[in-house]
Amino acid sequence: MLSLVYNCFSGFFLTKEFCGKIEKRMNILYPGARELVIRKTAITLCRVFLMGVLSVMALMFFADISLYYSVITATIVYVVSVSIVYNGLDKIETKMLIQLEQFITDVRYRFRFDGMIDDALEDAINSAEYEMSLHGQLILDTLKENVSKTYDEPYKEYAPNHFFLTFYVMCETMMIYGDKYINGNSMFLKNISYLKEDIHIELLKRKKIQNEFMGLTGITILPVFAIKPIEVWALSNMPELIEEYQSIKGTVLTILLVLFSVMIFMIIKRLKYSVDLDNVKSEWVKKMLSISFVEKFLLSIISANYEKYFKMDRMLKSVVYKYNIKEFLLVRIVYSFVAGMIANIVGISIGLDIFSLAFGIMAMLVTYISMYISIVLKRQMILIMREDEVVRFQTIILILMHMDRITVEQILEQMEAFAVVFKDTLEKISDHLVFKGKKAFEEAKDEVSFVPFERLIDAFIASDRIGISSAFEDVEGDRAYYVEKHKQENEELVKNKALIAKFIAFIPLCSVIIIKLILPFVIMGMEQVGSFEFNI
Repeated sequence: MLSLVYNCFSGFFLTKEFCGKIEKRMNILYPGARELVIRKTAITLCRVFLMGVLSVMALMFFADISLYYSVITATIVYVVSVSIVYNGLDKIETKMLIQLEQFITDVRYRFRFDGMIDDALEDAINSAEYEMSLHGQLILDTLKENVSKTYDEPYKEYAPNHFFLTFYVMCETMMIYGDKYINGNSMFLKNISYLKEDIHIELLKRKKIQNEFMGLTGITILPVFAIKPIEVWALSNMPELIEEYQSIKGTVLTILLVLFSVMIFMIIKRLKYSVDLDNVKSEWVKKMLSISFVEKFLLSIISANYEKYFKMDRMLKSVVYKYNIKEFLLVRIVYSFVAGMIANIVGISIGLDIFSLAFGIMAMLVTYISMYISIVLKRQMILIMREDEVVRFQTIILILMHMDRITVEQILEQMEAFAVVFKDTLEKISDHLVFKGKKAFEEAKDEVSFVPFERLIDAFIASDRIGISSAFEDVEGDRAYYVEKHKQENEELVKNKALIAKFIAFIPLCSVIIIKLILPFVIMGMEQVGSFEFNI
């Protein structure tokens, strides 16, 4: 039954891409378990479908079927669907982090006895929960094949988040270089403790976010379902209000209220969820770019203002966006055109007539600009997490710095795997290191202007003179400081996010009450008072 549901959704052109995004994430969460991936994907799709049907019924119960209201209904169903998927995936990822924390505790315990990482992994896999056992087995298989040089695909492609990838790097380093003892302490066991501490901090942050944001997405969307019931109730008590609700003005206000609620929902989603489903390239983008005149048209636009689009391309890379600048420009143009066409058709259907064209042009401009603004906001959100990324770099350095025969290039390669904010900078250093040497680091230091990262760059520069282990000897102390600082900042960051979310979440509710309930009665009352005074 579930396979049939999966086949229906994955084959239908309107749901194929949405199904593909969910399936890709499930493949990462449940590697190698194809039947389970299909079942989990189908269950998620069934939930989405059920809630979609209920949403349509709730929206249409008090409303007459019309083109503009059908578009509104489709928009709300999409928002509800996204909310269900994100909420479900967030719960699964939190569950897997809890399992990882227990898994590395078991590995640490078993490693202490014989110092054999593969045996410790096998024992931990046998006692792990199902989801973690899948990743544990994949980690073990990948490690064995990488060491024997028979495996080309990196574990990075399957790691659900950077904590899993960090654990893999620790195990890989252990198998290749062996353990290192400093002052009688195992560096592997010490680094495992650091990772466990990081996971614990992340779980506390997720728990706090869950508590602080509880119910906010529902509060944002529910007022939309109340618009038509309010209108029906108001008209039953005062039929004279029909002009306020069913005129062009009333219809446009309804559309604006829905769009405003959706915008607030998207902002809250961005504040709450760390997972991002929107990382799969659409097939239609590839197909359109394969058309020669489309590609030439896009290249001519980019060439006409090369500097602007070069900066935009760098920004897209900095947020690890799924599209390059050419693809992003195509998506902006197509989405804007589609939004304009829909707005124009809706405008005609509600009676805007000659103004429907202006309505469509406005929708095009808003869509075109908002897509860029969303990237800028994502960039700003990522920049807030710069210290998080530096802590991850410090963890990688602590894993590798004491290993014999380790090189600067190898450390940079591992850091690149974890980089988001500084990915472009690290790639430049790696590309220029061979022929520029120390100057590549100096140029990167001038470009970044972020003190914690600059200190790492200084250590890389010094490593050529005093050695890697000596150059990074202060990293452990710096990491302890930033981890403690990070705990405090997490509290403040989550608190600030929640304050913003709580403030804006109630704006749609207040807007619906004021615009659809209070103002029509006030306006009608004032008109009746004015008419009464005129008659006197």
